Amino acid sequence: GLERAAPTRGWMGDVVLGAIEVFTGRGSGVSGGLKGQAAGWIAEQVLQKVDGQVEAGLYALDPATLDKLKGSGQRVATLPAAAAASGPVLVLVHGTFVDTSSTFTKLWTEHPARVRELFARYGNRIFGLDHPTMGASPIANALTLVQALPKGQPVRLHLLTHSRGGLVAEVLARMAHRKSVSAADFAFFEGDALAGQRRELQDLAREVAARDIRIERVVRVACPARGTLLASKRLDAYLSVLRWALQLAHVPVAPALVDLLAEVARCRADPTLIPGIAAMMPEAPVLRWLNEAPAPIAGELLVVAGDLRGDGVGSWVKTLLADAFYWGDNDFVVHTRAMYAGSPRAGGAAFLLDQGGSVTHFNYFANERTAGAITDALPGAIVAAATSTAAGATAAAEGAA
Repeated sequence: GLERAAPTRGWMGDVVLGAIEVFTGRGSGVSGGLKGQAAGWIAEQVLQKVDGQVEAGLYALDPATLDKLKGSGQRVATLPAAAAASGPVLVLVHGTFVDTSSTFTKLWTEHPARVRELFARYGNRIFGLDHPTMGASPIANALTLVQALPKGQPVRLHLLTHSRGGLVAEVLARMAHRKSVSAADFAFFEGDALAGQRRELQDLAREVAARDIRIERVVRVACPARGTLLASKRLDAYLSVLRWALQLAHVPVAPALVDLLAEVARCRADPTLIPGIAAMMPEAPVLRWLNEAPAPIAGELLVVAGDLRGDGVGSWVKTLLADAFYWGDNDFVVHTRAMYAGSPRAGGAAFLLDQGGSVTHFNYFANERTAGAITDALPGAIVAAATSTAAGATAAAEGAA
C-alpha cells in the first residue's frame, strides 16, 4: 500500500497522493466545487493559456534541433510547391496541452541519428503542425493543415501523430479520400450545438476538393481513436492525469498553466466547455463518424499502442487509475484498446503494442522500441503483408485486453 511505497515515494508518490485527492474529492478545499459562471470563466482561461502556446500553422523543421515553433520565423504560409513536387512530405501532429516541440523533442534528443536519417529520406521535407488543442475541434485543426497546402499539384502526405493529433490525421485522411460531405456525414452532427462542426466539415470538404491531397501513410501513436474514458464526465480526473503524465515524462509545462489546470480539475468544469476535450469523449460525434466509415479509405496505417506494466511505484499508480476509470490496460492517459480504432485502410495496417514499466503516454518517442518502429515506418512500407485493418485491429485489441 501507500505505506510500503513511502520510502521511495519522492515526486511520484506526491503525484499519487494528488491522484487520490482528485478521485476521492478529499483535499480540494472546495465543497461541491465552483459551478456555473465561475467554472466557465476558469475553463475559458485554460483555453486561452493552453492554446496561446501556439500560433496555428505549418512550420519547417530543422534536423539539428526542435525548438519552440511559435515566433521562430519557420512558419510557412503555404507549403512550397517545389517541396510538394519533390516527393512525400512528412508532417508531425501533436496532442493535447502541448505543441510540436514538447511532444516530439525526445526524438531529436534521444535518437538524433534516426532524425538525421528521416530528414535524409524525406529530403528535408519535414514540417510540424502547431495547432490549438483545447478550443478547436480536430476538424478545425485538419482545416488549418489543408489551408497551408498548395493548389494545382499533387501533395503526398505522411503524418506522424501523437495522442489527439491522431484524430486530426483521421479526419483529414477520411476527407481526402471522399473529397466531399453528404447527408450521411451530417447525420453524425445533428442539432444546434454541433452547427459549428457541420460548418467546419463543409469548409474542410471545400478546401480539400480544391487540392489534390493524397494521405499515403499515417503513423498514429497512442491515439484515443474511440475516446478516453477520463474525458467522459470526469474532466477533473482527465486534466489531472494529463498533468501527471506530462510531468512524469519531463515535458515542459508552464507553472501558470499547471495552476489553471488544477483549478479546472478542482471546479469539476463541464467537458463541453472545452471543445478540444469534448472531441475525445467516447460518445463524441466526430469519433462515431470516424469509426463508422462505410468503406476503407486510401493509405496505410501504423498504430503504436502502449500499456504500462511493471513493478514499483509506476505499477500501483497504474492500478489506481485502471481500477478507478479504465477497467483495462492503459498508458496513464488513453485506454489501450481505444488506440486500435479508426477508419479501416485500403492499403492495410500494422499494429505495435509496447508494454513495460517505462511505457507512458509521453514516452513513446524516447523508448527505443517504439521510436525505432516509428522512424523505420517513415517513409518505408508500413505493411509488409496485406492485412485487413479490421481483422488486425480486432486481434491486436483482444491481445491487449
